[in-house]
Amino acid sequence: MARRKNRDAERFTRVLPVALTDEEIQARGLELAAKMNELDKIDLTVQAAKDKAKEDRKPIDKRIAELRRQLTAKAEDRQVQCEEVKDYGTKRAQTVRLDTAEVIDDRPLTSDELQGELHLLPGQGHASMEA
Repeated sequence: MARRKNRDAERFTRVLPVALTDEEIQARGLELAAKMNELDKIDLTVQAAKDKAKEDRKPIDKRIAELRRQLTAKAEDRQVQCEEVKDYGTKRAQTVRLDTAEVIDDRPLTSDELQGELHLLPGQGHASMEA
């Protein structure tokens, strides 16, 4: 390279915009479509994995909620033997837990319950035997 007085030149490369040819535009379009298809397949795989994970979580979430309720209440629901006692004198029915003798329900007897059977109190019913 010839040197001039007070001047020095050096060659190098630099990244600058260059217009694409028609062939390059077409090639980039085909590549873009292919990459978008790849990405769609990945998205479907990810969604399927999310759906499976959501299904896999359901029984775990259900058990966690159950345990949380039990620990908060310090109790759990269990099958307990009970007895319903109908008192025709007071016209009430009480449901009693047999494990603790706690009355868990107290209600009036229904008209059907009151008329369903003839429950005689002591000293009643002599007239029916005489007829």
